[in-house]
Amino acid sequence: MGKKIIQLNESEFRELVSESVREVLNEIGYRTAALPHGANYNAMQSKLQNADSNAISKMDSANQTRLPAITQSIHDNFPSLILHFIERDKANQYYSVEFSFSEMKVLNDDRFVMKGDISISGQQEKQGYIEFSFQQQSFYRVNFYGGGSIRRIYPLMLDNDYNELFKSLLMHITNIGYAEKDYEHNVDVNGPTISKRH
Repeated sequence: MGKKIIQLNESEFRELVSESVREVLNEIGYRTAALPHGANYNAMQSKLQNADSNAISKMDSANQTRLPAITQSIHDNFPSLILHFIERDKANQYYSVEFSFSEMKVLNDDRFVMKGDISISGQQEKQGYIEFSFQQQSFYRVNFYGGGSIRRIYPLMLDNDYNELFKSLLMHITNIGYAEKDYEHNVDVNGPTISKRH
């Protein structure tokens, strides 16, 4: 079978290289964000299987860095992330909700909750929380309490102009979840590594 030669002009070549670099950086971003979970899972398994005396401090340290690492990954890949929603209250009134992301507060198999500045109906921004339910594929404005409990206030409809941005964000967050499961699988298959002293 003969080889085919593909010729690219300079701008096509630059675009190809740019796209490849973007894909690699994106993968590095979500894999790096998943590292604290991998370290946490490894330490827990090492404690159970190896009676690792350093495992507890490693678990605690990794647990405390998981959400900040995810937050940093989102900031790196989505600088100045802003999403616009439409909300309806109990009086059947519709109004805009603008959300500026600051940090991830919850990420699990059921949902993620983001903290940020929220402007409702064009009013002055206040800190607040937006939840996305994976099961219901819906957004909610929520109250998030210190103990981790969440109470939904109103459902939100994503403004259609932000669909593509949200799809990219959701893909990034989903990839973080897959990377965390991949780290767990690696530990399950290869066994945990014993924690080294600090």
